[in-house]
Amino acid sequence: MVFTPYGLLTWSETAVPGLRLDKDGGTWIQTTLPQASESRIERVGKLKLSDTGDLEGKLTVTYIGLEAMYHRVEERNEDEVARKKFLEELVTAQIGVAAEAELTNKPDWTNSENAAGCGI
Repeated sequence: MVFTPYGLLTWSETAVPGLRLDKDGGTWIQTTLPQASESRIERVGKLKLSDTGDLEGKLTVTYIGLEAMYHRVEERNEDEVARKKFLEELVTAQIGVAAEAELTNKPDWTNSENAAGCGI
């Protein structure tokens, strides 16, 4: 699948029967079941609490495996401005309180490698 690392299938296609075609017609196989660690979100924050009670700093969010693939597929037809807004809103929605986020880098949306990181 596009935007997916080689050998990694979407969750709905894992641990299910599949037909492997070959010169003799084909054989039925069981597709692999990846480890949960192959698809995850990593968050690293360098934050400080101001005297007024505001929390400020840099948050790096890295989407790995299927987590990266899902976002790439969802935003595949969008332009850079829409993708930037998408990531900023995704992060602020996960914080759960009033927050502002600004994307500080340009993730590679066309890559099919495991990680798609963004600095907020």
